Amino acid sequence: MVKISGFKATRPTNKHVSDFITKGYSHYSKQDLISKQENNPYSFLNILNKNKKNSNFNHVQVNLQCFKKQKII
Repeated sequence: MVKISGFKATRPTNKHVSDFITKGYSHYSKQDLISKQENNPYSFLNILNKNKKNSNFNHVQVNLQCFKKQKII
């Protein structure tokens, strides 16, 4: 038998929803991506922002937790 489990979605707060949501990561040129990340600290692109010292994706979890602590999401 299939077991279906619920989950709680992570969403931006009403205050930050218009700044958080944007096009997909792959739809930006490198220059546009850098500009968007610098000019909008609430964009989800800043969660995906890679740390140049770290080549894996551990930074995503850290950035996500920071957004939660700041009550952006």
